[in-house]
Amino acid sequence: EGFSDKDLLESITAHWLADKDKAVDEYICIIDENSNLILHTLHPESIGKYVGENKLLGTSSQSKSYLMDLVENKKDYMGDYISSAGQMQIVAFGYLPHRQWVMGIHRSKAALMKEVFSNISDLVIAFMVVCGLLMPCSLLFLCRTLYRLHRRPQRVENARRSIIEGTARTTGEDFIRS
Repeated sequence: EGFSDKDLLESITAHWLADKDKAVDEYICIIDENSNLILHTLHPESIGKYVGENKLLGTSSQSKSYLMDLVENKKDYMGDYISSAGQMQIVAFGYLPHRQWVMGIHRSKAALMKEVFSNISDLVIAFMVVCGLLMPCSLLFLCRTLYRLHRRPQRVENARRSIIEGTARTTGEDFIRS
């Protein structure tokens, strides 16, 4: 409470910009009780702009609404959002009761999905190699080995009979081939 609005906004901006471990399209905005932007870390030129008509797309448990509804009802929100520029975003808004502001952290949905899928593409390729190549080859090898092991006692018995009956061409020849 000891900070003026201006000092607090400058401090938030400085901390946000100092953090280097974030995506280039990720930003913070703060909206006042009249649905006007009072902070935008990615596009500071948009400060003062009315954003109450921006759409909150909702989730299965929330209906579609507008940013002004969120500000008026002093609610939090997490989900899909359409920015003033018309870009589909994933956003988390939180109500700040001491200032009657709503603070949001935004990320481009397309960029986030691209990042997620690029990170799992290696796993998908590995899964395909294991399931499509290694497992079938292993099963084939296992079946072949079991088939040979199953036939070996029969060959040994046939070789033993041949030796006893004296019909073997060479002693143990059938056994060695098995």
